[in-house]
Amino acid sequence: MKAPKSVIVPLIDQAKPITVVEVRQVANGFKVVSLAARDITAELASLPRTAAQLTLYEVPNLQLRVYGLSPSEGSEVFYTNYRDRFSLREPVTSAALLETLKPDAIEFERQFGERLKRERVVR
Repeated sequence: MKAPKSVIVPLIDQAKPITVVEVRQVANGFKVVSLAARDITAELASLPRTAAQLTLYEVPNLQLRVYGLSPSEGSEVFYTNYRDRFSLREPVTSAALLETLKPDAIEFERQFGERLKRERVVR
C-alpha cells in the first residue's frame, strides 16, 4: 500500500530555510509526521529561490531525492546530488536525469527484484 502524500513546509528566516515540518492529511485534519529534517533543510538551502513551485520526488530504491522547480512560466527543471553525478546548484533536464537513473534502477531490480516480491528490503 502506498503511503499518503505529505507536504514539507520549510520554515524560513531572512529568505533561508531554517528547518522543515512534514504534515500529512488524516481523517480529521492534518498531522505533523516529521520535524527538523536536517538533510532536506540543507538541500533546500542550496536550491535557487526562483521557482513558483517546488516538488520533492523520492526514489526509495535508489535512495534519491530530486527537487523539481517550476517557474511561473516554463518547464520544470530538476536538481539532485545523486551519487555526486549532479549538483543541487545546477539544473538537470528530465532526459539527462532519466538516462542516469535508468541503469541504476534496472540494476536494483535485477539484484533485489525477486526478494522484493517476498519481503520488504531496506538498502
